[in-house]
Amino acid sequence: MKPQTLLLSLLIAAPFAAAGNLECNPQPVQQGVPTVYRCTYHNGSLAQAYTAMRANQNENHILQLDHPHLPRTLPTRTFTRNSQAHFDYDGDGQNEAYPIKLVINRPGPNRVLVRFFQDSPATPYTRATLFERKGRNVEITISEFAS
Repeated sequence: MKPQTLLLSLLIAAPFAAAGNLECNPQPVQQGVPTVYRCTYHNGSLAQAYTAMRANQNENHILQLDHPHLPRTLPTRTFTRNSQAHFDYDGDGQNEAYPIKLVINRPGPNRVLVRFFQDSPATPYTRATLFERKGRNVEITISEFAS
């Protein structure tokens, strides 16, 4: 391998090697309404923390950011997606449609807020995931509101 090619390969790989890792506490830091969980992404950007949460395969579903309508990478602008969930709530054999709303916005240069709303007669559900850059780390606060 030529020295220039090797050097170029190392320069390209360096940011990925220095990318941080995700650390989540599986126990909530606050019980009740809302239930709050915390994660930390070490030595990375907001976009890297978002991608790590999307790829997280934790057994606790709340520590995953895996909704199918979320973009794979963090958008640079506000993102809103309205959709519907279809399921048979009343047991009559027909699926009813219930609204779902996903919103990703940036309230500041070092903050990203991902919100998910689902309205159903049984359990209206809201989840807010705040990514906040603090120094070299990104603190992730997940708040779950369910009745």
